[in-house]
Amino acid sequence: LFGRPEAPPPSDSAAKLAKEELQSLGGEWEEGVKRGLQLDPEYVAKLNRNDWFRLQRVLEVWHTCGRPLSEFERKHGKQLEAAEVGPLLADNKFDFRCFFLHKPRVELFRDIDRRCEHMLQRGFLEEVWRLVLSGQLSVAEKGSRSSERAIGYRQALDYLYSVQTALKATGGTEGVTRAHHDQLLLAFISAFQA
Repeated sequence: LFGRPEAPPPSDSAAKLAKEELQSLGGEWEEGVKRGLQLDPEYVAKLNRNDWFRLQRVLEVWHTCGRPLSEFERKHGKQLEAAEVGPLLADNKFDFRCFFLHKPRVELFRDIDRRCEHMLQRGFLEEVWRLVLSGQLSVAEKGSRSSERAIGYRQALDYLYSVQTALKATGGTEGVTRAHHDQLLLAFISAFQA
C-alpha cells in the first residue's frame, strides 16, 4: 500500500553475510529477532513471526550501508496508525469488505504439488534456462535481481547452479552420474513444492 522503503539493494557480500548469519541460528526465530532488534528495533518489532525474508532484508541493508531499514522513506503514501485508518474508511464512499477463503491444508498442499508438477511438465525449467541464456537471469549471481528471488525461480536457479557446479567439478556430462543428477533433481522438486 505504501511502497517499499527506498533502501539500497544489498551488495553481494552483504547478502551473503546476512544469509550466513541467519543460517547460523539454525532456524531459531527468536534468536533472529534478537539480532534484528539490535540493528533495527522499529522495523523488526513489526515483523510477523517467521518472516525470514524481511528479517534477512534488515541485515542486508545494515551490512550494505550501516543504517536501519526503518530510516529509509517509503516511495508513496504515509504510514498510518490503526486508530487513524478507521475514520478515513468511514468517511469514504467505498465499501470495503474482507473475505477469507479456506481449504483443508492437506487438499491445499496436494493442489500446490499438482500445480508445481504441471508447471514443470509445461517447461518451467526450460523457460528459466532460456532466461539465463538471454542474460535476463543469472545462475552465477543468484538473487541479484528481484526476479531471481521470486518463488520458483529461486529454486530453479539453485538447481541449475548445482547442476552447473557438478558438471564443472566432474569435467562434463560424462562425469555426472545419473544417480547424482536424479538426487539434484529430487532436491529441486522438493524445494520447489515447499
